Amino acid sequence: MKYHGQHVPFGVGPIPKLVGFPKGKIRIRQRNDDFVTIFIRRKHRFLVTVPIVHNGNWYYCPSLNSARNAR
Repeated sequence: MKYHGQHVPFGVGPIPKLVGFPKGKIRIRQRNDDFVTIFIRRKHRFLVTVPIVHNGNWYYCPSLNSARNAR
């Protein structure tokens, strides 16, 4: 899926459906003055990413991962 004019959520608001995220425990952090950050704990690694808003849902975009480390 190609995204044109990517929109990244900012601030605090309702959490829509999460689409395409890797399996694992997901924690969502919302702050009034920052972008939404999603933490995904997997079996052997930890991912930190920012979602893309498309059609009212939040989509996973691997190119927006800000941290990836092995456990």
